[in-house]
Amino acid sequence: MNKYGEELKAKFEIYCSYGDTLNNMTLKSIKISKILKEIGVVNILGQAQLDIMISNLVRNSPSKKIEFPQFTKLLCEVSEKAKVELESLAKCIIAH
Repeated sequence: MNKYGEELKAKFEIYCSYGDTLNNMTLKSIKISKILKEIGVVNILGQAQLDIMISNLVRNSPSKKIEFPQFTKLLCEVSEKAKVELESLAKCIIAH
């Protein structure tokens, strides 16, 4: 992940600012789900599994938003459960 860390963080900040131009720090769970659906993760894991993973991440967040470290943690979990290389997942998100 370190190889793509800066590019992934830049992409994360772009996603955060969609519809909220002053925000580049937190990402709503609905946006996370949409991104992962658009790159095909839902086809591998299923929507229910993905929703559970995201829900577990935002459970303790009153705003239901995540920051970049939580996003990378989610990507690690998705990679493991979907049996997709983390590097490949990062590349897909950067290219999205």
